Amino acid sequence: MAWESLRRRVLTPWAADLAVMTDATDERNQRSSLFHDAVYKWHEPEHRDWGEVLDRIPVIHKQKWRETLCPMVGGQFLGGVMWNQNGTQTRCHKGSSGILLAYRSLVKQRLRDLSADGIRYKWIVLTRADYLFVCDLPSLDTLQADAYNVPDIESYGGITDRFSVFPGDQADKILNVGQKVIADPTFWEQLHIKTIKSSNGEEDCKFMACNLEKVLHRYAAYFNIKIHKYQQPGFTVKVPGDPGSWSEGVPEEALAGYNLMARYPWEFHTTSLLCGYDSLVNELANLHSTVGGDGSRENFRLVVGNETIYIP
Repeated sequence: MAWESLRRRVLTPWAADLAVMTDATDERNQRSSLFHDAVYKWHEPEHRDWGEVLDRIPVIHKQKWRETLCPMVGGQFLGGVMWNQNGTQTRCHKGSSGILLAYRSLVKQRLRDLSADGIRYKWIVLTRADYLFVCDLPSLDTLQADAYNVPDIESYGGITDRFSVFPGDQADKILNVGQKVIADPTFWEQLHIKTIKSSNGEEDCKFMACNLEKVLHRYAAYFNIKIHKYQQPGFTVKVPGDPGSWSEGVPEEALAGYNLMARYPWEFHTTSLLCGYDSLVNELANLHSTVGGDGSRENFRLVVGNETIYIP
């Protein structure tokens, strides 16, 4: 359903070529409708240590970046990266933001390769495969052609790392954040990587770029990248049992008949307000019907207040 919504709300109206970056040798991926839609299938295997990808970046302090950044107390922007702490391999930070930094580095290089072959795009859309869009995204004409366009939600003190639209001629600069994070000591100063304690002795992330959202925001400010925020008509979903670094998922009545959960409740409710709850319910039913449901919704009914809505 999420992939069908991607076709409807992104690929078709924006006339976009889809590039999928994942393990292209995985048979489940090869059978997926997402792969069927993809113009580019960019292979990258899973890594126990995603720092291996960041290690490919030409850096000045290649032997020191882990030792400098991983000890950052409360850090959340190198999740998925491993380092040697007192002779033991351990995770740099919690979460998975280090993987997102690695992916940005990989996408930057793939776009450079396309450009070398004479293939250039006016816009680049960076998203994830679990977004479910239930009404139209803004027209590209309404987004700012000289800016880093991001949703105005789920920013956690910075800008969201889940979805962005930016001009192709700025892609190299915008996606270069991974190199600056691991290689540029002057940028480390902007992150305030030294642990700051509050008056009660607890760690204080107010001034530190503890998470990737803050890292992205400070990177944009440091390199004079203009940010434009807009309303996003989509939310991320999961099925019960799906892994996740942060959210276990929240059951929502509108999603229950599809065996789906909202990863983040505020993201779901904001989308519901933007698109309209009835429209959201109808779009979910239509998406489910289009992709060929498994019959689990037969005789499904949804009670909204004192009104019962029957959906075939």
